[in-house]
Amino acid sequence: MPSHTLSDALAGLIAGCRDTVVPSLASEPLSIPEHLRCIPGVIGRKPVRMRVDAWRGEAWLSLLVADIRSEVDGSTLSATVIGLPHPGSVNPVVGVDLIALGGRLSLYAVDLAPICASWWNATGHGLLLDLKSGLPSSFVERPHPEFTTGTFSSEAIIGRFEPADSPRAVDATAHWLGRLAPALVPGADTADPERASRLGRWLQAERTNRREHNALARIFGEDTAAELTARVLFPDRWLDPGSPPD
Repeated sequence: MPSHTLSDALAGLIAGCRDTVVPSLASEPLSIPEHLRCIPGVIGRKPVRMRVDAWRGEAWLSLLVADIRSEVDGSTLSATVIGLPHPGSVNPVVGVDLIALGGRLSLYAVDLAPICASWWNATGHGLLLDLKSGLPSSFVERPHPEFTTGTFSSEAIIGRFEPADSPRAVDATAHWLGRLAPALVPGADTADPERASRLGRWLQAERTNRREHNALARIFGEDTAAELTARVLFPDRWLDPGSPPD
């Protein structure tokens, strides 16, 4: 058995985010209703539990970190990171969604969705190319879903990895996340409504992702999936760029 499994790698990425990335970017915990912070569900008739935490800071309106773990053996089955910048910020939307099914990364999705063209051209584009260059060669790209058009970056990485390379892909992503902090800019220009509008469009696009919603509904139930999407993952209250943070 490998000494460093895919579950180990996913758990390490989540721990690194909570222990290192979060303190450097967003130190104020955000309140999440308990029934949406620790959610029981079922995958393949086996019980699982999703844990969700989020923080706010100078660089982020919300930095969310979530995982799904087996209640049978404790293995980590997914890792999700969503960084939403303050309206008017130059920072991108950070999206990381890693799903482990069948012993491999069946979904690998990472992006820095552009909010400010100058930041993207000067910094974001290169950061994603650096990540791509460090990923294992067994990556199989998927066509980008229709809902990503106009909101995801041109370098968004969406696909899967073979089992042998999946732990290394997660480790490379964890290392890359640790390098994001110096590239981000604290604060926001509230006089720039177009940046705020781009954030709203990204949130709205994600809420049309029926494939993700259906997957959450199969695991946690339709009502919980809908509430999780609307209140925690892609909140209603931030769809309007003019709405103040709560």
